[in-house]
Amino acid sequence: MSHLRLFDGSDYEPAHDDLRLLNQFDRIKEVMSDSQWRTLEEISRVTGDSTASISAQLRHFRKEKHGSYIVEKRNRGHRKHGLFEYRMLPPCKETEDSLMAVVKEKYENYKRQKAILAKARLSVKRAIKRLKDFRSARSTGGYYA
Repeated sequence: MSHLRLFDGSDYEPAHDDLRLLNQFDRIKEVMSDSQWRTLEEISRVTGDSTASISAQLRHFRKEKHGSYIVEKRNRGHRKHGLFEYRMLPPCKETEDSLMAVVKEKYENYKRQKAILAKARLSVKRAIKRLKDFRSARSTGGYYA
């Protein structure tokens, strides 16, 4: 029986690591849920987790299986100092699959409308032909039925 792999890593063993990592994940999520910018060290001071673990968890938040959160990163201060800060934003509700479904639905609707329009054009052409035939027959004194 295979165990569901919630996290990644060469040393990751679900049976031994899941509870610890899930608790860590929840602590970081709670701190970052206010969408404020924080350095790894600032997050660490609140959660008690190492900056390396926090960095890894922030990457996990981006994954679909962990909620598809938007995690932004920017420099704090001058770039030469190499200090970065992060913020977590609510997940984008649209995914590539959901957008593709919308595109397919719109295209199918377009094809239906195009078919209806083609039938309408044909109907108009027939009506115009009948009108021309009627006028022609009337102008020549011929019988029109």
